[in-house]
Amino acid sequence: MNPMYVGDSNNVFARINKKHSTGNVKVSAFRASVAERMGFPVVSEPTTSKKGKKYNKVYINLPNRRDAERQVSRYIASGRWKFVACVSKDEARDFQYYAIDRINPELNRDRPRWNTSMEGRYALLLTELLECEWHLRNSPLIHDGPGVYLHGNPELI
Repeated sequence: MNPMYVGDSNNVFARINKKHSTGNVKVSAFRASVAERMGFPVVSEPTTSKKGKKYNKVYINLPNRRDAERQVSRYIASGRWKFVACVSKDEARDFQYYAIDRINPELNRDRPRWNTSMEGRYALLLTELLECEWHLRNSPLIHDGPGVYLHGNPELI
């Protein structure tokens, strides 16, 4: 079992602390994956906003969703984070796909293709990501710019 998740962000610190560690499954694919792994029914329904914009409404399909969301938050808080800084949001997004391809984390569902001409750079970034220290979610050492992060529980990996 490999209960890890790889993600990217234009601001790694904010993504970890605002979207993943709190909130609900509609703002985080990671939260939705954790909720499903915990056995909660996650639903994605196509819908239309009052302004006519189409989007998917994603939620835990239980009478008391807040309890389930709190359990997801506790699970995420029990883990640790690694990260590597990238030069741009675009590099972070593509490197994330490379890292997913190489690590094969259980909690990532999508496996998009990555730019193979960047393999040399991405191999160096992946080594840096895997060899760096684990941090608590609110660590001031977590990068506040573009990058890729890894969530896991060091005791289980």
